[in-house]
Amino acid sequence: MRSVRRGVAIAACCTLLLVLLVGYGTLTPDPATGRFPSNGAVAAGTVDTGDRVVVAGTARGDTTEGTVVDLDGGPRVVVRGLDAAPGADVWLYGIYRDGSIRNVRAIVRAPWEITYLYAVSLLGGLLTLGRVVRTWRVDTDRWQVVPRDRGEESDG
Repeated sequence: MRSVRRGVAIAACCTLLLVLLVGYGTLTPDPATGRFPSNGAVAAGTVDTGDRVVVAGTARGDTTEGTVVDLDGGPRVVVRGLDAAPGADVWLYGIYRDGSIRNVRAIVRAPWEITYLYAVSLLGGLLTLGRVVRTWRVDTDRWQVVPRDRGEESDG
């Protein structure tokens, strides 16, 4: 009886998760909810002067008008009010005006920082997984995750 209730609860949670995923996927972008035109809209030229945009790209250097940024999969734009070294990855929120963007907020990172972030996350995940596998096991009789006995831990 207990396993039936557990199965029903798991099925209900999975169904709820599926409904939420599908429901979220049917939503359309709405600037009022914090979604703004991005690289694709800037590349397509569908952004009007004064629109708020969120774009990402690579800084290429400074000019007298601002910092030149190659948008990922898009055109090259000039960003005013941005301090980024050439080659740095840039994510910024700004206001589009006549082919350039006025920076409001930006995140500037060296390209190696993303690799470092993923490498450290992978290492942490592997250490955690190793620790869980060494100290816990699945009891197939009751379908529960239970701590390993001390004798089992030293055998493995």
